[in-house]
Amino acid sequence: MLGGGKSKSGVIRIIVQPSTKRIHHDAQYEDAGCEISEDLSECGLIIGIKQPQLEMILPDRAYAFFSHTHKGPEGEYSVVRYDHGSRSVLV
Repeated sequence: MLGGGKSKSGVIRIIVQPSTKRIHHDAQYEDAGCEISEDLSECGLIIGIKQPQLEMILPDRAYAFFSHTHKGPEGEYSVVRYDHGSRSVLV
């Protein structure tokens, strides 16, 4: 999947946090060329299933996560949020 180096997409590495709750086991991610690590400090883009807790947000990062966003009273809602304290973007 990753081809052992920088691909056409510009991705050099993919780091996956370990989990026992996923349908795909950690070994399957490793077989595809991903690294398994709790440490995401080297990641510029962090993709997740749930919005991270504020104390877990790393500074100067972009986050993309699944959200059950609902419409406000006038039908408008913000999907993008910038956290000034950490200088991180949450999408």
